[in-house]
Amino acid sequence: MIVMALCTTKYLAGIAAGIINLHSNDWGFFTYYLTTVGGGMVGVVAYDLLLMEILYYIKRKRGIDPTKFKVNKRMRRLVRFRNKFGLAGIALLTPILLQVPVGTILAGSIESNSKKVFLYMFVSFSLYSIVFYVLNAALGINPGDILQSLQFWK
Repeated sequence: MIVMALCTTKYLAGIAAGIINLHSNDWGFFTYYLTTVGGGMVGVVAYDLLLMEILYYIKRKRGIDPTKFKVNKRMRRLVRFRNKFGLAGIALLTPILLQVPVGTILAGSIESNSKKVFLYMFVSFSLYSIVFYVLNAALGINPGDILQSLQFWK
């Protein structure tokens, strides 16, 4: 359950926890895959459906026009990123760079079709889960060992 909760916001942390569970709890690939990708998709659904509606309601309630936003350096960067990479680029970079909430909101601002956003995010989460599983299996990288070696307080 912790792995799934981590994947809803910080996907790489969830993948690391999933790989640790692969070694400690005798998880199989199927459990690892369902937990990491399922957690990521729960985050996408939550942020796409709930957060957008809540923000729209708050802005409408306060009398703020939801189509207008404050222009600043950060917003310019996000808009430039969104225009340069498109939906596929945002979905590809969401798990490792943007994190699930920001990536979902950016993807939702490009594409109004939620099913398309869900599909792109699902493919991206699946790709990263499989890549990190293969790297772990082929190279023997265990995040638990790395974390133990970094424990300088012992």
